[in-house]
Amino acid sequence: MRIRTSQAIEKGEILTVSYNPNWGYFGNLKRMKMIGDTGGFRCNCRRCADPTELNTFMSSLTCPLPNCTGNFVPPVNSSTEKFPIWTCSNNPCQCIVCPETELLQLTENVEQEWNEIISNFKFLPVSVSVQLMGKFISSHSGTMLHRHHWLIQQASRTLVRTVGNHIKELSAHHLIDFITQCRYLLEIANILNPGISLERGKFIIF
Repeated sequence: MRIRTSQAIEKGEILTVSYNPNWGYFGNLKRMKMIGDTGGFRCNCRRCADPTELNTFMSSLTCPLPNCTGNFVPPVNSSTEKFPIWTCSNNPCQCIVCPETELLQLTENVEQEWNEIISNFKFLPVSVSVQLMGKFISSHSGTMLHRHHWLIQQASRTLVRTVGNHIKELSAHHLIDFITQCRYLLEIANILNPGISLERGKFIIF
């Protein structure tokens, strides 16, 4: 048997595989709960052990303090702690928040908003669906959710997949927007799925 890696690795480097490749699109908080519920274990790979998720900030929120450019990151053991405390990634900032607060409830509301868009997706014309996804991204990216938050990525990925099926019909303006979304997703894929990967290949082709 011959195993080929998708990127260069160092001698003695620990190799890991995803418990479920589709779950990699979720942030640590959601993914860890799914792994715990179905697999009954806690993952300690580099990404799961890092509150910033290898600096992708896929579970992070923007700091609510005025003039602070930091991001709220969850603690590593957020899913197991009784009263987990989120901290701002900007060291001088002293703002902290507990997941049970209104701020975290707002995150759940955004997820519910996205689920409603998806549930009605197949019943809407493509133009309307694209407009809704674009509005969702512009409304939440960088405002409350980090621009790399998994919910923003879900919307961007769905947008690319939908528009990609009608790429010949795009105007020059919409084509530029489409390419921008592909580059955005590729930026994250280069970190989470580096090397020769199907994930990166899809966006490079476009």
